Amino acid sequence: MDKLSIYELLSFIIPGYVAAKIIEYYLTFYGLRLPFPMEGSLDDNLLMLVVSIILGVALHVLTFK
Repeated sequence: MDKLSIYELLSFIIPGYVAAKIIEYYLTFYGLRLPFPMEGSLDDNLLMLVVSIILGVALHVLTFK
């Protein structure tokens, strides 16, 4: 098993964060709210990090399989 480098980790986090922000924009555009408000508290930032990693890994799997 290969080591997880910082570059590989960032390749999951950055696209996942962008995808989460796009989803957040379109949901607020249609008047819907996400269950996590992403306003800057530590809990919200950690949740955003986890969501970004999950979305980034999903995007990685979809694009490279």
